[in-house]
Amino acid sequence: MTISVYGYGSYFIGNSKYKDIDILITHISTDYNSCLEVIALKKSIVNEIEGADVTILSCVAESEFNFIQQSKAVLLSEFLQKPNKLILTELFQKVRGYKNIFATRNF
Repeated sequence: MTISVYGYGSYFIGNSKYKDIDILITHISTDYNSCLEVIALKKSIVNEIEGADVTILSCVAESEFNFIQQSKAVLLSEFLQKPNKLILTELFQKVRGYKNIFATRNF
């Protein structure tokens, strides 16, 4: 089970007037249990990050749309197994950290 989490859109390029926080989850396996894990991850992100708008794509669908490249998405995290609480906390901190990174830049 490989799951990757990406950020894209105005929040991740430093636009201070973002309306939501766009997140993409991609996953290789599309079996039932794997899909349940990805849906649980989406729920965790939505519950923890205010304004999160989460999209889920299989890796096959992502490559057909070339979504990551088209949206200039940035890799936030990859999981080779079911994400645990520590890994999720690190992901949430990383997402929130983007706001702090851009707030300290001089444009």
